[in-house]
Parts: sequence; C-alpha cells; structure tokens
Amino acid sequence: MGSSHEELRERERQWSTEVLAKERKLTNLITISIIPGSILVLSGIGLLTGGIEGAISNILIGLILGIVIMLFFFIVRPPINYGKRYLKRLEEAMGRDLKSPGEREAFAAQMLSKDGSGTVECLDYKEEQKDKRLWISRDYVLSTDPMSGAHIIRLRDVTKMESDVMKMSIRSGTVRTNLEYYTILFYYHKIAEGKKEKHDTWVAFASPQFRDKVLKIIQEK
Repeated sequence: MGSSHEELRERERQWSTEVLAKERKLTNLITISIIPGSILVLSGIGLLTGGIEGAISNILIGLILGIVIMLFFFIVRPPINYGKRYLKRLEEAMGRDLKSPGEREAFAAQMLSKDGSGTVECLDYKEEQKDKRLWISRDYVLSTDPMSGAHIIRLRDVTKMESDVMKMSIRSGTVRTNLEYYTILFYYHKIAEGKKEKHDTWVAFASPQFRDKVLKIIQEK
C-alpha cells in the first residue's frame, strides 16, 4: 500500500476529474444547442421583419453566428488537463503551507481519517457556478476548487480566528458591480491586547450562513 500522501492525491484526482467531467458535459450540451437555437431565433426575426424571404436569408446568418459562438464555448470550456493542474496546485499548497515531508504525510493521514484524530468534516458547496469542497479536521482545513487549486490552514498553529466581510468592486466598461465575501481570518502569531494586526491567512465564502457554519465546525474541533 502506498503512502497517505499518494492516497490523498488519488482521492483528490478522482473528485476533480468527476467535477470537471460534469462541467464539460454541461458545456457540451449548451454548445450543441447553440447552432439550431441561433438559426431559430434569427429566422424568426427575419420572418417578423421580412416575411419568408427575410427568414430564409437569416438562416445563413444564424448558422454562421452559431458556429462562431460554439467555437468560443469549445475554447473556454475546462480542458481535460485541468485535473492535472489541480493536483499540481495541491502539491504546491502542501509544499507552501506544510513545513516538512513528515508534516505533509501527517496532514494526508488526517485528511483520510487514518491517524485516530477524529472525524473529518467534508462540505460540498457551489459558488459562482463552481463546485467546491471543504475538508475540516482537528488540525487542518483543506479548501479545494478544481479550477483554481487548493488552500491549507494549520489550525493547531492558529492563535486567533475572527469573521469579517470583504467588499470589492469590479468595473466593466460603464458597469460597476459591488461584491461581498464573508471571510474567516486566521492569525498564526500572537496579537497584543487591543492591537489590530494583519491576518496570516483566510477563507472566503459567498454566504454568511455558510461562513458561520464553517466557523462553528472549526471551533468545535
């Protein structure tokens, strides 16, 4: 039997492959419907504005437009190698956030409930149309997203946690969109009484209720 590290990699590979396959299937279904949908819409417009001749002339326009949009969807859909990219970023997170090979192996064993440290909570959730997963054990939090990677928090090194709200504004042309994310801030260093210092790491969620649920689980570990 391989190491816990290898077993964790395999578990995460299977999960990320399933998530990305589901997203590709949905994208394929949307893509397949683009051409007939485009032809139907434009021929309908042509029928209303120019009768039968207008409908016939718009069929070709609809076909060309549908092909262009379909090609765009094929370009932006998650490629097959996104699973490999996710595993690479998981390894990068383990190398960055865990101090030694021994700690990385201990982390993997705990994530797999193999070290006798208690139950590991697994929370599946969706944000911004993306499937994500959060693992919470006695000593660690593993936040995963097949599209963007993984993030590890060392709970046993945390000296303070607090909830907060992160506000940001995104501008696209003349349209400005205001966003709010509900965060848990983690401090690894000691903070003097009454002193405000920058947190060491954090996790963010779109829902304050889900953020509070995660915080409660961590506090009860």
